[in-house]
Amino acid sequence: MKFTLITVVAIIAFLLSGCVSVSYLPTDETHVYAPTNALKVYWEKPDFSYAVIGMIISEDYGEEEKLFSALKKKAMSIGAHGIIMKPPIQQTEIYGYSSPYTRSISSNRRHRLEAFAIRFNKP
Repeated sequence: MKFTLITVVAIIAFLLSGCVSVSYLPTDETHVYAPTNALKVYWEKPDFSYAVIGMIISEDYGEEEKLFSALKKKAMSIGAHGIIMKPPIQQTEIYGYSSPYTRSISSNRRHRLEAFAIRFNKP
């Protein structure tokens, strides 16, 4: 089976854009919380008492909206009452292909969102 360069690049792009990777790094692995049904999103540190229960990271080559949605879903599944967003990160990956007959350089933009998962302290 013979693949052209365009076919190979198309397959790689399709595979890379397929799914969002979501990671959770808890601050204390001994505490497990029940999932929540609602989530508050903060773009800066709130001025009330809360506890950071971990960091959530979502990465993908696709749209930031999908990353944000996956990050919020993960936060609710671990029992967070809210998330404090960090600035988004974009990385451009450049890769090339070369053969005796052709050369190709391509790039992909990888998006990464990070947030602190928080639980509100009771007054």
